[in-house]
Amino acid sequence: MLKTCYGFKIENNLLRLPVKPREYVYVKLNGHTLQVISGLNVRSITLTPGSVSISYSKEIVEIEPEGYPGVDRNLDNVTIASTDGTDRRFDLSKANRIKADYRFVKSRFKRNDARIRGRVFSKYGEKQQDRVQPLLHNVSKRIVDEAKSKR
Repeated sequence: MLKTCYGFKIENNLLRLPVKPREYVYVKLNGHTLQVISGLNVRSITLTPGSVSISYSKEIVEIEPEGYPGVDRNLDNVTIASTDGTDRRFDLSKANRIKADYRFVKSRFKRNDARIRGRVFSKYGEKQQDRVQPLLHNVSKRIVDEAKSKR
């Protein structure tokens, strides 16, 4: 692996990397890569046996926000308040109930074998996560959609 931020140059579709003083290795760059980095400040190059990674910087336009949302996460709900005076509450009691149910189910296992207990706990932990994750995802998606719609 070679990582450098000094001495490299891009010229004539080739990336010139210094190896020794006044000795270089050339890597051919494809048209898409050249198009993407044209007009940008290339900062560093990382060369591995399978890839070339080019880090660059570019100027961005700063966006001034029109308002700020505040998020309050409680045990059974999420409350969103914005600077324009609106607030919204999202119910998460179903996710909390699912977690409690799986906690109760897992507490009933009495097998005194760590290997099997770990496998069973892992199975029920994944089932719990598979049921809770979509609920949390949908709430966070609705929060972001509402924030975008207020722009």
